[in-house]
Amino acid sequence: MSQASNKEVLQDAFIFTLPLMMVDATCTKLTNTVSATDKMAPINQLLHASELVDATFTDIVTPNADTIYSQAFLDLKKDAVIMEFPKTDRFCTVQVLDAYTNTVTVLDAATFEQKINKFVFCTGDFDEELPAGMKKVVCPTSMIWILVRTICNDKADVKNVSEIQKQMDSYTMSQYKAGTKDVKPAGHYEEKNNFVPVQYIQRMSMEKYFEKANQLMKDNPPAEEDAEMLERIAQIQVGPGLVFDKKSLGDDADVMWMELLKGIVPYCLSNSLKNMVKNGCWSYFGKPIAEFGTDYVYRTLIAFAGLGANPVSVAIYPKGEYDCSGERLNGANKYIMHFDKEQLPPVRERGFWSVTAYDSSNDLLIPNELNRFCINDRSNVIYNADGSLDIYIQTEKPEAGEENWLPVSAGDFHFILRIYFPDDVVNHGWKAPVILKK
Repeated sequence: MSQASNKEVLQDAFIFTLPLMMVDATCTKLTNTVSATDKMAPINQLLHASELVDATFTDIVTPNADTIYSQAFLDLKKDAVIMEFPKTDRFCTVQVLDAYTNTVTVLDAATFEQKINKFVFCTGDFDEELPAGMKKVVCPTSMIWILVRTICNDKADVKNVSEIQKQMDSYTMSQYKAGTKDVKPAGHYEEKNNFVPVQYIQRMSMEKYFEKANQLMKDNPPAEEDAEMLERIAQIQVGPGLVFDKKSLGDDADVMWMELLKGIVPYCLSNSLKNMVKNGCWSYFGKPIAEFGTDYVYRTLIAFAGLGANPVSVAIYPKGEYDCSGERLNGANKYIMHFDKEQLPPVRERGFWSVTAYDSSNDLLIPNELNRFCINDRSNVIYNADGSLDIYIQTEKPEAGEENWLPVSAGDFHFILRIYFPDDVVNHGWKAPVILKK
């Protein structure tokens, strides 16, 4: 291969494997514990967050202040895993992601048929007859990430979410057959696995990175539609079970690797603009997010920018960082976010919307005297006489009162407008709110 093609194939190999590596690193980090806590749990066991996040939460950027998460990483190589979820009338979804960040399915707890529903997560070669009352979920990879989002209205509502979480369970088929499903096997902790996943990956050598990626692809075979890409990256010995050889890239391999790490996010962003949906002064990642197919560049961008994102049928996340005149939002100014009555975010049954403010210097929630980080369709706001809604965006309490005040930081800030179970009209004519500088 020529030097140019070396770079291109190396880039393709990195882009194809990065989401897989991110899921594995996240799994390693979140299962690095002896027993389940509200932040980690051993493999095949659930962890349950126990509080709504506030400005003290710094574990992840742009945290969600509307839902409480439960999650688990499953290893289906040797055994199927049974998970129990309760029926509830509130928004509570179970997102099932494969090892490449594609959404296998999203279960809606409000549509469950029984008080407690049991699902058997397995690979395609699982052919055992299921016990009565269990449903099979066939997964394309042996590593699976389960993300459960349960709406929580406020601090007082946390106890109600906790009761729902207590009815969730996870255990292997072998445990079920042995009658030991209530015995949770101990995990283990290693200090070296206490890392930030994306930083851990970026510090890996090229040899270590592709050695791990090749093994992961062996355990989690790529889809049939990936055959063309696999043939291409096999030129540098990247693929399921292959043995990577840096020498095939020539003498400049290390230089190419460092340049790749430095430029990959800008490259993926510039080549994913076709997937961005603009709506007034807002924009969001559109299809095929979470259902990527062969759009590997977009898949890698989302692995960096929003690992575990929902499909647009479940949620969209418009971002607003400019006012309607195109100026960046800054706390030196005062703004009004205005929703016409007919333009309040339309959602399906059990859906909801919420607008959350973040400090642009760190993408975290903004400390404020009200401990208010979002305004949503459940907030005790005052609507205008015509049914429209004005949200006051500023650093100090507005003269109109605090009911409609969303405090922001003194410097640059931005919003995420989360719309869960968006109605079809969101993508066909709905206009996002305007942000006007006063």
